[in-house]
Amino acid sequence: RLGTDRHLNKNTPQPVKISTTSNFIALALGGAHSLALLANGELFAWGAGGCGQLGNDCLVDSARPLRVKLPKWANDAQAITA
Repeated sequence: RLGTDRHLNKNTPQPVKISTTSNFIALALGGAHSLALLANGELFAWGAGGCGQLGNDCLVDSARPLRVKLPKWANDAQAITA
């Protein structure tokens, strides 16, 4: 799941556009979904979402990064896993 806003297969790394000025501090890449944690605490997810793994209250896939609304207790997240 590349996060390039298209459902294409590629065998090389592809740039992912996320509309923010904050730096990435962590990436977690699963077999079918990916997560990006930014220095400002924002979390983005993309890929397969049929089991709710994107954390966006939907059970659908996303071909582009979507901001995950974190609960208040998770605002200080410093690590992620996919």
